Amino acid sequence: MSPAIDTAAAVVFVVCRGPGDRHHLRTLREWIATDARARDMVREVVSVPTLNDLPAAAVPPGAGAIAVLAGFTCAEADAAHRASPWLGRIVVTAAAGGATAAAEGAGPVAVVADADVTAAIGKYLVHARNQSYTVREIATPDELRDYFALRYEVWSAAGYIPRARDASRARLELDYTDRTSVPVGAYTPQGQLAGCARLVHQLGAERPDTVRTIKDIIKRSGDPVLRQNFAYPRVLSHPFDILDAFPGFRDYYQRLVRERRSKAEVSRVIIHPDHRGHRLSERLVDHLVDVATREGVNVVFLACRPEIRHVYEASGFRIVPDLSAPRFEDIPIASIVMERVL
Repeated sequence: MSPAIDTAAAVVFVVCRGPGDRHHLRTLREWIATDARARDMVREVVSVPTLNDLPAAAVPPGAGAIAVLAGFTCAEADAAHRASPWLGRIVVTAAAGGATAAAEGAGPVAVVADADVTAAIGKYLVHARNQSYTVREIATPDELRDYFALRYEVWSAAGYIPRARDASRARLELDYTDRTSVPVGAYTPQGQLAGCARLVHQLGAERPDTVRTIKDIIKRSGDPVLRQNFAYPRVLSHPFDILDAFPGFRDYYQRLVRERRSKAEVSRVIIHPDHRGHRLSERLVDHLVDVATREGVNVVFLACRPEIRHVYEASGFRIVPDLSAPRFEDIPIASIVMERVL
């Protein structure tokens, strides 16, 4: 297991082989100076003269430590880690060279190679700071019910549930797209659901066991609104119906169909109020991207408020030009569409 990363900040030590590699040091310092999320995770960026000086570098009490080796090989980085085992991660400034990527960015692998150093450090710190949470697929009936209850609790408080779809008796939030969705949750060590999200697949990708479980949950609830929400609409062209509120989405979607690209949507990214501020959303989205990649999806898209685009940009999503709307269905919230091509 890698050394724990302090929740306050970490120190990044940078070793440059030659003058031509020093732009990595400048990039990191500019990143810290201009990105508030980076400043939240990184205490300082320290230049180390040579690789031989790295083992003697001073780490402030309670802080985690990362090294960036600019211009060095992965073999040299492996040797540096053996000499400095207190380093949580070493990033080599190359996209190749034999390094192995760690699962979800924060596993036991000590050395990774990545041309985008700031992204590699940011992703590692996000996942390392959330080691206590387990992100996995939601499977059992009790877990599914807790998942729908958390969705209702957060969306109801935010005013996101249209009146006609408010299952206030059951206090559960679900719809027909849950038939084709992969739900995932972030769990505390005590087994509490701290956050959730889902990957909505195309029509025809129903998960029979999940559908049976949801039908049983609806039957037990006795809430007719919940039953109505889970039923397929009379007119249906694709399961991403909410995105139809965006002018131009149908043209965008039809282009993907013509190009025969497999599609999925990230949605219902929700964090319980007691667990916000840890960037769990990013972990959940990263996990869904991994699921989509594993299942052969070509394009993943989503809708979000413009002010939280950075959450999804950190997971590789980019804004789709000319796809925005002043409201989300009958909810007056400006929204944009983002995508990631896998």
